[in-house]
Amino acid sequence: MFQTVPVESFSGPETDYHLIPVSLIIGGAYLLTLYLMRSGYIRGSLYRRLWNMLLTVGYAGTGITGILLLIFIRLGIKTALNPSVTYWHAELAILMVIGTLIHAHIYWKPLKGMFRQLVRGAS
Repeated sequence: MFQTVPVESFSGPETDYHLIPVSLIIGGAYLLTLYLMRSGYIRGSLYRRLWNMLLTVGYAGTGITGILLLIFIRLGIKTALNPSVTYWHAELAILMVIGTLIHAHIYWKPLKGMFRQLVRGAS
């Protein structure tokens, strides 16, 4: 019914993504900028703009590399660029997920208000 796949088939340079280091670096940078904003060293607008730009770069990069991968796969293009595009697609997706969590934290009050409106509207 189910086919087992050897663990060796999942190892190798093509699956060596940096989930933990990238997450720790982005999380540390977020905590640093949050501290700087709350201490008054940077304005709240700069703080929000910085993290919105990071999220935009993550989404745009993931989208562009995803479109490239789609083109490569659909047209059967095999180049030395394929593994590199796959790698950056995954790395930017990590940035995008962490950035989305940060974005939800920054805009928690409006987000909570939207969910409250949804619940009121449903009942």
